Amino acid sequence: HGRWAMLAIPGIVAQEQATGVPWYETGALCTPSSCLENYYFPGAIAPLAPEGSGLPSFWAVLAFEVIFLGLAEAYRGGITAPPKGFPSPADVGVYPGGRFDPFKFSEKVDMEEMKIKELKHCRLAMGAFLGCLAQQAYTGVGPVANLTAHLSDPSHNFFGSQTAPWNM
Repeated sequence: HGRWAMLAIPGIVAQEQATGVPWYETGALCTPSSCLENYYFPGAIAPLAPEGSGLPSFWAVLAFEVIFLGLAEAYRGGITAPPKGFPSPADVGVYPGGRFDPFKFSEKVDMEEMKIKELKHCRLAMGAFLGCLAQQAYTGVGPVANLTAHLSDPSHNFFGSQTAPWNM
């Protein structure tokens, strides 16, 4: 959950800054007919998503992910034998380090300390996502709009200065 939260927070901020649309409204504003008019998926073997949208079907994507990501995880976990020419995960150490550390970062730092730092960053990101949810519920706008309003008039735009939507 923490790694997903660490990906979600920059995504929420970046897409709201880039489009001006709050993160919780993006799915409702984009339909296959409006967002995919000039979009196509080159080399698509099977049609995705709505017919004629140019995207692959949900089932094709699901099958691809289950097969290929499942094989990668099985190899990483030592459940299946490595492909021909690849070392065994037990020989090289899989995580951290080994094949998943091409720049040898695990040799330059104390990995136990890095694990603790990652855990702390994950917890911080999960708290930040909870803050995004609370902002939307309380003010009805996204985090970038809230920050912009606060920076423009800090003495009147802060947490608690507005009446919550459910108290109106």
